[in-house]
Amino acid sequence: MLRPHVVTMSWKDVKAISIKHQSWLFILTLMLLAFCSTIPVSGQSYTVLGVVRDANSNPLANVAVTIYDSSGAFINRIWTSSNGNFAISLDRGTYRIQLEKKGYEDRTITVNLNRPSVDLGEIVLDYALRVSVSQTYLKVNAFSEVSIPLSVENKGSDEETVTVSVEAPEGWDAGIYSGSAEIVNLTLSQGGVQNLNLKIRAPYGVQGLYSLTVRVSGSTIQEKTVSLYVEEADLQILASTYPVIQTTPGSTINFDLTVKNVLTNRFTGTLLLNLPSGWTGSIVKSDGSNLYGVSLGPGELVNAKVKIDVPTEGAPGNYGVVVFLKTKDFNSTLPLDVIVVKGIPKLRLHTDTPYVDAYAG
Repeated sequence: MLRPHVVTMSWKDVKAISIKHQSWLFILTLMLLAFCSTIPVSGQSYTVLGVVRDANSNPLANVAVTIYDSSGAFINRIWTSSNGNFAISLDRGTYRIQLEKKGYEDRTITVNLNRPSVDLGEIVLDYALRVSVSQTYLKVNAFSEVSIPLSVENKGSDEETVTVSVEAPEGWDAGIYSGSAEIVNLTLSQGGVQNLNLKIRAPYGVQGLYSLTVRVSGSTIQEKTVSLYVEEADLQILASTYPVIQTTPGSTINFDLTVKNVLTNRFTGTLLLNLPSGWTGSIVKSDGSNLYGVSLGPGELVNAKVKIDVPTEGAPGNYGVVVFLKTKDFNSTLPLDVIVVKGIPKLRLHTDTPYVDAYAG
């Protein structure tokens, strides 16, 4: 017959066992919590949010925000609000977020949703249209023509049809060219680049700092400013070898005159004379006929004379004569000086015997 075995424990032993049991229970609880935290909870959502702006920090509305999972499968698509904000709830995981809007470059962001809310902050979409100008500041002479290379590029995912233009000061000749053809409209495919030239001609008579604006208008409007410092030009179209003549009252004088086209384009103009009051004069060709106008191509010239009749009663002094060449694009002048002096007395010989007798030897 078995006899019961009685174990006698003191209060101190019971307390020690109880503390040890609680410690193991606490450790087990922590391990269960850590394990459970790695298991997705069914029905729990995670939010990703952000705000989309352009390169000038303006909010972009109606940007398509497309969500793909890590395998590339489509999940959802939403659009930004009027202030550029977006927010979408997803399951835990890794996603690829693509942002698209016509007129802007696409942007792709990869995000790992491992906490309830992920804020992507400010997302900037750059403009799809790019305008590049090789030179934005130049020094030129008035009435000279300059050509500046420029390019227009489409970095967006959509085809762009654009209008190109130049805003220039009044009286200036400016345009965008491909070769000799002026360009107004362009169609640019995705990634397309068009190389062009900005041609500018400053009118005669201007001087100082001026600005021109190259504008490309498509889904967005892009502009570039070009500054030109224009220096006064001395065209030297009219010339005379001896622009100063001394003469006497009642005489006729002639200045030689050369009209030469030193420009790059043909011009047609009218020749005029500005004479002192009471004087008469004309511009004549080598055959003696009057020359009223010229039409000269680049490098061409014509030689003529300025014929002036000084009145008999003209007082001694310095007088100015001006030759004018007037065209639709410019005016050119040539000042001539006439110095009138008192007339030189003519010698008269007199004798009482107009003849004499003489013998040879």
